[in-house]
Amino acid sequence: MNTSEAKSSTGYLIDPEAQLVSVVSVADFKDIQKHLECDIFTTVRALSNGDTLYVDDMSLIDGKPREFFMFEGYPSPIAGRGLLLGSTPDGADADCETELIDAAMLVEWLERV
Repeated sequence: MNTSEAKSSTGYLIDPEAQLVSVVSVADFKDIQKHLECDIFTTVRALSNGDTLYVDDMSLIDGKPREFFMFEGYPSPIAGRGLLLGSTPDGADADCETELIDAAMLVEWLERV
């Protein structure tokens, strides 16, 4: 393996439009941007095992129509996609520690009214 190649980590994409939680590969921040379909992202929730939920930082103010979801332990609806990704003690990306089925159980899809 070329030492300049980034190691990919396994994460879970939360897609409220499709109402689906799926496995994705993340090598760097550009992959996070691609999966979230955004330029600027932030974290909103960290689980006790180090898994962290990333979301589009501009999703509530960019004027685009979005679907929403709730994530257990986070008090507000989340607009657009989310990405659950593991992390190392020093903050680097890592494979999710949470099992896929358990991650899906943390998500509640919201309906537009």
